[in-house]
Amino acid sequence: MSKKKKSTEFVDLVNSNPRIDREDLRLVLSAKLGMQSSLWIFAVGIILTTSLALITFPNDPLTLSIKYVVLAAMFGLYIKLRRRNPDDMLKRVLSETDYSDAKKIVEDRRAAKVS
Repeated sequence: MSKKKKSTEFVDLVNSNPRIDREDLRLVLSAKLGMQSSLWIFAVGIILTTSLALITFPNDPLTLSIKYVVLAAMFGLYIKLRRRNPDDMLKRVLSETDYSDAKKIVEDRRAAKVS
C-alpha cells in the first residue's frame, strides 16, 4: 500500500493549463525551495556570527555564564537547523508532493503531441 501524497499542487497546476511544461514545473519547485534555502543559510550565518562575537567578550564570571548560555542556545538552534538542510528539504518536498506525477503528465502530453 503506497503512501498518499499530501499535496496535489503540481498536478493541479499541470491540469489547469495545457501549456505548462517541465521547465515551468522546475521553476515552481525552485521557488518553493528557494526561500527555505535562503532562510537556512541566513540562520546558519547568524549562528556563526553570534558565536564569533561572543569570543570577544571578556571572561569575567558574569559574562562567562552569559556566553555559555548563549552558546548552548546557538548549539541547540544549529542542531535543529542541521535537520532542515536544503538537500533534505528537497527530498522531503519531492516525497510529500506530486511533482513526479505532474512531470509524468507533462512528458506524456508532450509525447502525445510528437506522435
